[in-house]
Amino acid sequence: MAGPFRCTAAWETVFKGIAQTVEILLCAEDPTERGFP
Repeated sequence: MAGPFRCTAAWETVFKGIAQTVEILLCAEDPTERGFP
């Protein structure tokens, strides 16, 4: 049963990476909303 768990962990990593990328893109698009000068 290691397969499904491994697959889930892999997808979780992928989704976390996507979320982080989106956050970076949004931050770069609208830096004032993040509190950057």
